[in-house]
Amino acid sequence: MRPPRVNRGGRVLDQVADTRTEILNVALRLFRTQGYAATSLRQIAESVQVSKAAVYYHFRAKQDIIVALTGPFLAGLEELIQGAPVSAPSARSRRELLAAYLDLLLHQHDVVNLLAGDPSTMNPPKVGLRLAALMTDLRARLAAGTGEEAGIRVGCAFAAISAAANLPVAEARQHRATILQAALAALGRG
Repeated sequence: MRPPRVNRGGRVLDQVADTRTEILNVALRLFRTQGYAATSLRQIAESVQVSKAAVYYHFRAKQDIIVALTGPFLAGLEELIQGAPVSAPSARSRRELLAAYLDLLLHQHDVVNLLAGDPSTMNPPKVGLRLAALMTDLRARLAAGTGEEAGIRVGCAFAAISAAANLPVAEARQHRATILQAALAALGRG
């Protein structure tokens, strides 16, 4: 059996990764229960049972934690958009894009719920500005070539899908087909 890998400080690397993951999990829980602005790094450290310095080892500031938490959702959204047609998508590609967006929201439900429920999470530019740009691009791809009412219809479709973020995740998953059907109906593709 080979010896465990250690960092310069002598800490076992698997423990370092576990600590980072635990910090993120605890931070997400605290942000959702107390709010992002009301949660301190000290509270996160105490909940993880590590020193504040250990939190700083992984994240320079609290905003770095929210950036790390939202990173997978934003990357998934970016990937989804990159695979979507730029102009005049077919009814089928619109359906697939909305279904993929809904599935991403369900997969990242806790983070999406946090973003939807706590406006202060949008303050870091790497979160708020990036999410706004991605959503603008997603709206444009869904509305491309569909006429003057397209923006309103896309907004209604997003409202239907965003409702999933406000439901408990099990309930949202259970009613996925209904949520998607409502979004498609809003687009006029029900």
